[in-house]
Amino acid sequence: MKVAVIPSDLGACGYFRLVWPAESVGLARPEWQVDIYRPQDVRIGMGPRGLAVRGLNLEGLDLAVFQRVGSPRQVDLVRALQAQGVAVVIDVDDALYCIDPDSGSFAAWNDRRATTHWSNLEEGCKRADLVTVTTDALARHYAKHSRVERVVNGLPEFAYLPESEFPRGVNDPHVVLGWSGVASSHPHDLEAVGGAVATVLAADPEVSLKVVGDASWAASVFQVPEERLIDGGKHPLNEYHRALWGTDVGLVPLADTKFNEAKSALKALEYLGAGARVVASKTPANVELTLSAGTDAMSIASTPEGWENALRQQIAAVRWHREHGTYP
Repeated sequence: MKVAVIPSDLGACGYFRLVWPAESVGLARPEWQVDIYRPQDVRIGMGPRGLAVRGLNLEGLDLAVFQRVGSPRQVDLVRALQAQGVAVVIDVDDALYCIDPDSGSFAAWNDRRATTHWSNLEEGCKRADLVTVTTDALARHYAKHSRVERVVNGLPEFAYLPESEFPRGVNDPHVVLGWSGVASSHPHDLEAVGGAVATVLAADPEVSLKVVGDASWAASVFQVPEERLIDGGKHPLNEYHRALWGTDVGLVPLADTKFNEAKSALKALEYLGAGARVVASKTPANVELTLSAGTDAMSIASTPEGWENALRQQIAAVRWHREHGTYP
């Protein structure tokens, strides 16, 4: 079996959905040839003899796994591979047809004059032998033909806080709330909490906020004073998860939009893996994770009042477990 894996980027999307799984498959099935290609190395164009592909070894190929197909030429390649008997899988992890216009990704997927457009992804998914998605909402939209598998996101082993570092038996009243992300990817999301974070901090001097990403922007939206802010910095993916460690209660606020309704629960999962309790917005994936976790370590909030109540409960839970030397 010869497999070509072509991620859409070499950021979190590419690694979580294609690169790390492909590396695992390569280790588990050494008799297979699993080749992972850097997206910038693969070039698809039209030559004098038709479609021309550079940087991708097609000889003897059995399976091609793409991600977020966005250009007309990528759709052409899907057709050409299938015509040669090569099976094609396309992975989709976001609802790219309904990106918030204020998102930094909106222009790339909505300007028909540009190379990339969400309609090309839909055309590619229609033709794919299999579409893989993270959520049921994505399956309903991108795989009306039912050739679909839902593959939820997971964490690499290095993302988990070592059990020896759990804050057991630490009788310390200080509690760290946490949020991670950048402004361009989260338009209007943080506003979902209303004034809940500010109210909780104003009432409890032993609570602070740690931000991994755009710290000053998040502190402004959450209305957190500078002296209560911990700037966790911006980190490459291989350092990102460790930067979450030390958070006691992770925040996952999301605006009530179709785009967020289709999102996975990855951020909540990352905070749980970092040893934190979690308060998250009421999306289907977050609710599912809460139920599957089977503990009180994750709460769902859908209103500012709900956020305030959930934050107070999780902060109290952190202190209780510290006092009793248990976790979580």
